[in-house]
Amino acid sequence: MTADCAKLAVLIVAYRNPSDVERCLKSLARSRWTDFEVFVCENGGRAAFARLQDVLAGPGGALRRIAGAADALDMPAGRLAEVVTCRLDGGGNNVVRLGLAIDNLGYGGGVNAWLARLRDAPGWDAVLVLNPDTEIDQECLSELMARSTEGFGMIGGTLVFDDVPDRVINYGLRWSRWTGRVVAVGRNAPAGSEPSGKLLASIDAVSGACVLVTRAFVEDVGLMAEDYFLYIEDLDWGCRRGRHRIGFAGKAVIRHIGGTAIGSAGETLASVGLSLGPQWHPLCPPFRRLALGLPFRGRPAVCLALSHQGIAGRREGRARRIAGWREGQNRPAGCCARFAQCRLAEFGPVEFGPMGSPGSDGASRKLSTESPRRIA
Repeated sequence: MTADCAKLAVLIVAYRNPSDVERCLKSLARSRWTDFEVFVCENGGRAAFARLQDVLAGPGGALRRIAGAADALDMPAGRLAEVVTCRLDGGGNNVVRLGLAIDNLGYGGGVNAWLARLRDAPGWDAVLVLNPDTEIDQECLSELMARSTEGFGMIGGTLVFDDVPDRVINYGLRWSRWTGRVVAVGRNAPAGSEPSGKLLASIDAVSGACVLVTRAFVEDVGLMAEDYFLYIEDLDWGCRRGRHRIGFAGKAVIRHIGGTAIGSAGETLASVGLSLGPQWHPLCPPFRRLALGLPFRGRPAVCLALSHQGIAGRREGRARRIAGWREGQNRPAGCCARFAQCRLAEFGPVEFGPMGSPGSDGASRKLSTESPRRIA
């Protein structure tokens, strides 16, 4: 039997980055909103899951284990091979469940591993998808939850750079079907400034670094798309929102380190771009959903623009963009695995964790062209 959940369920997808998760959890522990539970999905395998427990629930960690937890959510099920139940240390009774994914499920899959189980659980009113390399301020959860009661189904806050907290990363995302660009709305705006109504009306989705969706949104729109594996799940979710409006909580401040969850912190975007295949083209699934109805004459521009995503404009970056454009033009639907093989042959092994390239802990993971292996 599943007991009533807290009003807010916080979902975090991890991949061999326990220090990021610990920092995020400590910021949640300082929140003035206390009616929440946390659900972590570790995509990095059993060794990573053991290390996550050691860091979080070991001496000096942010969590303390709960012995004999008997709720249905405390049991392994679905795509979670193991669940460890803890509480946040330093105050409240907030439950934190650490789950081990049966596969490397990708970002959307990691979110869905818990969200699919929560859909039938009573009690919760909203879900907050939160990157592990974020830190929220004390009022963040309260502000987001307040907006969720005002008729908005998808809500974002003021997402700022961790090293430049006076600048906004974005207020949300906008998809241009003609240029193929994903636009970060409000990028580099001064933190604390209120975006205009016109600017907010142009937003198609809230960044998945910190996005709150209501229970009604999840019931109507469904789970995150998993066929992207990395990036764009948030945009896709927003573009499917239907009647649900997007809201903005300006006083909900989230600091985002950026790159540690995908292993790109301190690297050029060109190196990260190696792990972005032609799944980022509308001729290949799942991007056809976003480019549906686009005239054929616009597709070359879209393919070129999409291949630009995440790749710096250096000389070798231009060559890769051209190669990506050609792949997007020439390969039919379902080409992602074949493109990965092409990339391996051209550039050699590239790390591709659930959330991207080389891990923040320095672990070496190669881009796999095979189906994810189940955990033994």
